[in-house]
Amino acid sequence: MEFKISPNQITRLLIFITIAIGFASLSGQFYVYFLNGDKLSGVVRMFDLNEEQNIPTLVTGLILLFCSLLLEFVALAKQRENNRYSAYWHGLAITFIYLSFDELLELHEKINSILNRIVQSTGQRLDILNILLVLIFILVYFKFLLHLPKKIKRFFVLAFACVVIGGVGIELLGVCFFPNIYHQESLISEIITTIEECFEILGLTIFIHGILLYLNSFVTDIHINIVGSEKKRFQQ
Repeated sequence: MEFKISPNQITRLLIFITIAIGFASLSGQFYVYFLNGDKLSGVVRMFDLNEEQNIPTLVTGLILLFCSLLLEFVALAKQRENNRYSAYWHGLAITFIYLSFDELLELHEKINSILNRIVQSTGQRLDILNILLVLIFILVYFKFLLHLPKKIKRFFVLAFACVVIGGVGIELLGVCFFPNIYHQESLISEIITTIEECFEILGLTIFIHGILLYLNSFVTDIHINIVGSEKKRFQQ
């Protein structure tokens, strides 16, 4: 079985999905705040980027899972070459599986509620877990990043910057300028959340583009062989 994947086509598809999700989410919020619509109505909640367990959550979880699959392809290819950085690629694949399940099951939301109570943040919701994970990731993977080809390195850094801006930066700015923004329902909080989530999906899109280009640089095609332990004949 042979797969042919075009990095440009995948990237264009993911950008279209990001714009469509952002537009659908904002359209629902304008319906709620300007036309007095029901925020909890099925269609509005189904596309609301500020909610969980809906279409945007499912899409993001699947994109993260796709990232993990691509990373594992790279890891296996590097492992066959006895590349000393193959373990880092495996680590990235495992990390993205965790992120996928986290997106679908809200793991870090539960952990953050506990951490915020521990540090007793004064009325402010901070994404403490993600901040800690970002710092650990930088410490562990900085050397790995340096060994990558220059072009791929730029894509990875840009992707990382988008995810950090979306996941941490914009949220911190929102808290600084609007201290109680995450404790009240308002159109501005919905817009900020939409920007956060779109930046994160955009970062994943750039990351996927970089991985596909990197794969394309040393893997010409991907074959999947299905091997059985024994051959069986089926008779009618």
